[in-house]
Amino acid sequence: MLFSPQILRRLGLAVAVLTGLAGCQLGGVANPGPNQLAQSIRGGGADQPQGLQIYGLRNPVVAELMQKALDAENQGRYPLAMDYLKQAQVIEPQAPDILQQMAEVSIEQGRWDEAKALVEQSIDLGPRVGHLCQRNWRALAMVHHQQGDRQAAGKASARVALCVRDRPARF
Repeated sequence: MLFSPQILRRLGLAVAVLTGLAGCQLGGVANPGPNQLAQSIRGGGADQPQGLQIYGLRNPVVAELMQKALDAENQGRYPLAMDYLKQAQVIEPQAPDILQQMAEVSIEQGRWDEAKALVEQSIDLGPRVGHLCQRNWRALAMVHHQQGDRQAAGKASARVALCVRDRPARF
């Protein structure tokens, strides 16, 4: 059974899914607003990047476009956010974080097949550790759950914990 993003927000299903699948400690959704699903994938502040993180070099124009996309997402202006991300992708076509943010915008719009394809691309191109890795697997778990494949959702959810690695000791 498929639900629209609005119904998911009202029911707080995304939070319940992530709490059950990924073991996250997230509170209930008192007054859900725009970008609720993406924020639950990103960790919503409860899950800040820790351990080893992998970051690529970033073109300042791309960083600005991604910030504009995030601002548009927070206002619920998803088509505009996707436009900014597509502009960023023209400059850095293989950037996994751009693909992941595009997937999160697609999730907000209820475009589950598109989100799955984008997340899978991001997983293929992205790091195997760190916060982006966690976002990838949370998003894939949410998509699989929404599409009714609980087994695949469980497997994706289990991968979230494998993304956390301790930083190497300094000599």
